Amino acid sequence: MIYADIGSLSAMENFGCEMYFATEAGLSDTVFLLWSTTPTVMLGKYQNALEEIDRAYVEKNAIAVIRRMSGGGTIYTDPGGLQFSYIVPDSSPSIDFSAFVTPVTRALSALGLDAAADGRNDILVSGKKVSGNAQYKLGGATVHHGSLLFDTDLAALTRATTPKPYKITSKSIASVRDRVTNIREHLPHDMPLAAFRDALLLALCGHTDPYPLTDDVRERIHTLGLTHYGASVWETGPKYEITKVCHLPGGTMEFALSMKNGRIADCRVSGDFFASVDGGEIASCLIGQPLSEPALETALSPLSGRLFSISPAQIAHTLAE
Repeated sequence: MIYADIGSLSAMENFGCEMYFATEAGLSDTVFLLWSTTPTVMLGKYQNALEEIDRAYVEKNAIAVIRRMSGGGTIYTDPGGLQFSYIVPDSSPSIDFSAFVTPVTRALSALGLDAAADGRNDILVSGKKVSGNAQYKLGGATVHHGSLLFDTDLAALTRATTPKPYKITSKSIASVRDRVTNIREHLPHDMPLAAFRDALLLALCGHTDPYPLTDDVRERIHTLGLTHYGASVWETGPKYEITKVCHLPGGTMEFALSMKNGRIADCRVSGDFFASVDGGEIASCLIGQPLSEPALETALSPLSGRLFSISPAQIAHTLAE
């Protein structure tokens, strides 16, 4: 396994690094990244920034906001935490979290932590969340990345993100703060982030020798990050008359619909689901269709197998209700 480190706290540049190794490096081995960020909120690919983030708070506190290429939910990261990325040559369209979540869980357990995988993409320590994971396909590679709360500012995490009420009630908790914890609080013997990082790197990668990156490659990584992750996430769009929320095994999908003559005239898709298809392609399957379960299922059939643990039939049933 190759270990790469660009030595940057910029989420934009580290995502550019993922892109470089997925699309341009031409390596046949898995590449592993272990990185931190300045205070940053990372949106999932399909999420609506205005619904997921306290804009006034993040702007007042100079917190960066960026949209990932992966699905899933919104997370907060800062210099007190870690992000890990696997870039694996793989042309399969399927999404598999366990292949990456399992070794991280084992590494945490080896440090004396009560660690366990939970749900589709989380890792818990002593019953509370310390890691969320996401995955996407790019350039013939699977890119899997996850967060690790080590000594993160949990007050800022709570203030910066504004999850939907159903995400709280479905976990039977009072607030986001009650659901998460920092790894450092649970270590049998305290250690600083640098020591934790080194231990994790050895456990997951087997060595700490970084892959050599030339100045030209570093400049290319910066350009990729700026080009693909530098846009504002604060987009506004048309108003929609109907909102349908689908709570499905693979995540939540929210459909904002405009209707004309009994058929869908416009559609915006958002949510914390995972897929190997853009939201616009999902929407295009629905435009022109009536809110009829058979018609919707037929229209969505080209997406079969391209949404993680979600079928066209499940979407059609919920939209038609």
